Amino acid sequence: MDLARRPTPEEVVKLSEQNIYGHAKRIRYLICPEDMEKICLMHQNLMPVVENAIRFLIKENDWERPDYYFFARDCELLYDAMWGIGQAGERDLTKRINLVKLSMFMCDSQSEENKEYFKEIGITQERFKKGPKMVFVDSGFIGSMFSYVRRIVAPETKLPNENMKGYLVSRSERSKFTQIELNKKIRKEYFRKVRKKIDNSVYARYTGNKIKDLNLILCGFMQLMPKFTGRYIEAYQGEDGKWDVLPEANNFSLILKEKVLSNGSRLDDEQINSLQAEICNINASIVNPPASLILQKRTLDYFLNPNVWDRIYYRIKK
Repeated sequence: MDLARRPTPEEVVKLSEQNIYGHAKRIRYLICPEDMEKICLMHQNLMPVVENAIRFLIKENDWERPDYYFFARDCELLYDAMWGIGQAGERDLTKRINLVKLSMFMCDSQSEENKEYFKEIGITQERFKKGPKMVFVDSGFIGSMFSYVRRIVAPETKLPNENMKGYLVSRSERSKFTQIELNKKIRKEYFRKVRKKIDNSVYARYTGNKIKDLNLILCGFMQLMPKFTGRYIEAYQGEDGKWDVLPEANNFSLILKEKVLSNGSRLDDEQINSLQAEICNINASIVNPPASLILQKRTLDYFLNPNVWDRIYYRIKK
């Protein structure tokens, strides 16, 4: 298990949960079964909500065949869901989805390196000006990441425009971007189900309690669910000439004296490796690769179901 690189969907679909738990045990990366069960129940109840969100994005945009850019790490859930839907073979969707490795830490420096990385994944000044269209997706709340990418790649361009749209799972009133729309039936049917699971979870303080907005609940879960890597911090050019982004070192792997990053990245003192830890803020960096893999596997299994494909595309075409 390479703790510095989140596995691709293609790699994860070949795994079983037994494989994941077995390898985690071998490297002494233990998971609390009770807390993992609660998180998985939340995840299970949110899958139809994610399905509804993906259907909205496709219905709103896919007639133009844009490229979709999901911001890591919060939007890894939606990225995996869209990848699963792409396996239906409609309009070469799988070839048009991208995971953008970026964090607020990166927004303060290394603009030239970041610009090269954006170019590597197809985000260029030419596209902001002339297309083809790009659709950016993040969890919430203002759209700062969208604005940063535009500022680095095409500073003179206004956003949003006809070549770039931005969507947020939960949108602040101050944002100029669009909130993903969940239909009324989904909001009514799943709100109580999800709230019950959340109120009994390790994330209740930030995703449950008095919150009455299903978009905000989904956003909170996406931000707090266990991640495979630490925050992304530095764009670099690999030996093959391609640009990529390094994550923070995983604090747990350092305890095990494993060499994770060859260049010695900075560490996040607030990084959380235990699912039992008290969550201190909505953007807490919860890094637990085995738990992340379990959720990724379950997301892919859900969205690789042909019945889900049929529901999404049938309702779009109605």
